[in-house]
Amino acid sequence: MKPATKTVFTGGDAIKMQKLLDALKNLDDAQGIYSNAVIED
Repeated sequence: MKPATKTVFTGGDAIKMQKLLDALKNLDDAQGIYSNAVIED
């Protein structure tokens, strides 16, 4: 699946988004995580 639009995250927002995605992936109830986030260093 490819998103029609993408959201770019940089700096502190990128760190927060990565932590959120990691937390969601660690949930036992989550079967798949999809995001339109683009995390740049």
